[in-house]
Amino acid sequence: MSLLGRTAYHALRRLGYELMSAGDYGRLRQEIEQLEHDRRELMAQVAGDYQVVMEYHEKKAAFRDAEPAFHALYERVAPFTMTSIERLYALYKAVEYVSKAEIPGDIVECGVWRGGSMMLAALVLAKLGDTKRRLWLYDTFEGLPKPDPGKDVDMWGNSQFNEWVKYRRSDESSELAYVPVEEVRRNMLSAGYPPEKVELVKGMVQRTIPAQHPREIALLRLDTDWYDSAVCELHHLYPRIAEGGVLIVDDYGHLQGQRQAIDEYFAAGDDFPLLQRIDYSGRLVIKRSRGQGARAKTAAGSAAE
Repeated sequence: MSLLGRTAYHALRRLGYELMSAGDYGRLRQEIEQLEHDRRELMAQVAGDYQVVMEYHEKKAAFRDAEPAFHALYERVAPFTMTSIERLYALYKAVEYVSKAEIPGDIVECGVWRGGSMMLAALVLAKLGDTKRRLWLYDTFEGLPKPDPGKDVDMWGNSQFNEWVKYRRSDESSELAYVPVEEVRRNMLSAGYPPEKVELVKGMVQRTIPAQHPREIALLRLDTDWYDSAVCELHHLYPRIAEGGVLIVDDYGHLQGQRQAIDEYFAAGDDFPLLQRIDYSGRLVIKRSRGQGARAKTAAGSAAE
């Protein structure tokens, strides 16, 4: 080391800096070079495995390909929803689709928490100048009601009843996902959608939906989690979805009760929908015409003969 270098070295040590010796620096460079070699080796090994490559690009890209308009709305509604960004983007595109395709009917959500998903729907509709549709928000607004101990199990086999009972207030209310209706109303007002077009329907859906529901639905989003409520919602609301309308199921992959309700409903009917995967849990359906469903069932029966 030169005289100048030694002088600078000792001056920095006196000031309290911990400096690396030449030997330590050399060893660190060797370790970095080894890590870089290992990285290149690993990339070479997986280069032919396109599943690994695609997974890498998926994680690296994240949502960079999404429209800037979505990112702005996502930042606005994210504090008001537990919904994943993948499911919010699916909702964003679904609302855009039903508006631009002029699918008739209202927008309906069952299970709203703080209202974030419907805030997103309202913001998209307002941006498109489509504010004649009515927005229906069904919820107890008293927290999650009692789940079925046997049916309402998550994807890992955990009974949701065991968690719910810790927060129970009554069979129809709990501290889980509890948000009062007044708070949700304020959140919806902040989206700027005409307030006279927003319906907040309080109570158990098994009672409220049969008594109060839209005539026609363009988009239906189900997020009440449990088997019994999903059965009711499908029975009363799915037939009201217009041809070309959209069904979004939030917890098909995560909660087995909701999955069972969906599978049973479509197995018993004429429709064979494509349950398009949004993420590990969410699914999306575009409703076909009645004629398509009947033709598909007839074809399936003929093939079986």
